[in-house]
Amino acid sequence: MAMVIIGTSPQGATAAVLREGTLPLDIQRQMKRSLQPDVLRQFSVSIDPIMCDSYVDGIDVRYIIELNDEMYEVDSCGTAVDGDSVAWETLGGLWYYFELSDR
Repeated sequence: MAMVIIGTSPQGATAAVLREGTLPLDIQRQMKRSLQPDVLRQFSVSIDPIMCDSYVDGIDVRYIIELNDEMYEVDSCGTAVDGDSVAWETLGGLWYYFELSDR
């Protein structure tokens, strides 16, 4: 699974976070269990959001995921993400992991 993560700040700045290497085994297992093609297809459906985190000092995030030669674009402000799902929590865990690995 290849992935690019892009976060957008409230000011509209965009920064690509590119990582190379191997994620810890527990994160790999979580991703394999929760990020199935059917979930990624659902999360990739475009929507017209009423409210986004970046509208109120939060950060919106976009994941570009390649799985089994298919590309999925999952956006917290623009696609049909289920914010209460295990899959979304798993993706959110990547932010936490990268934050810790930068220290």
